[in-house]
Amino acid sequence: ERRLASVDWSVQDVLVGTFGSIEQFNVNYDEGFYYVPAKVFDTSKLPIRYVALYQSTKMFKEDAGIRYYGEVTTTSVVKRKDIPVKMTRNNPDEDYYLFRVREWKALPAPIAVKEEGVKVYNMTNLFLLTHCTYSYELFHIHSEEQYRLLHELKRMFDHTEMNADGNSDPVYQIDDTHSI
Repeated sequence: ERRLASVDWSVQDVLVGTFGSIEQFNVNYDEGFYYVPAKVFDTSKLPIRYVALYQSTKMFKEDAGIRYYGEVTTTSVVKRKDIPVKMTRNNPDEDYYLFRVREWKALPAPIAVKEEGVKVYNMTNLFLLTHCTYSYELFHIHSEEQYRLLHELKRMFDHTEMNADGNSDPVYQIDDTHSI
């Protein structure tokens, strides 16, 4: 895959952020922005080129996962009181990074929450965001070799059946009429 070979694995383009409430998600989505407290943000990650929205299972239930992402048009430091989302703490003068997004786009398929969630934010790259199935893949793959290995393991697992005794055996198809 030419596209996979061209991925710069050292550049992480996507900030995956979470929410304290459904109201916060709605305002961020409707008004095209995302924000993070400056005190917890690693400035070595700047510039942020994309933001993805992580919807937790606890809060969003069947709508959980990562469904939307957008290209960042501007990044600025603002006071919390200037962000149009209801404050849950008394911190109006605290600095926040505000990322304005051109538009939110739906991922081709939502990334399911599995084993690895997001506490405040996490980083990944655009290739993984658009090619992974589960949230844990986004944050633990750091090379082409790791991506290929995981892809091969998933392919092998998809061709494994469980026996009645609970053990698994690979099933290899020779053609449509025979199997070994």
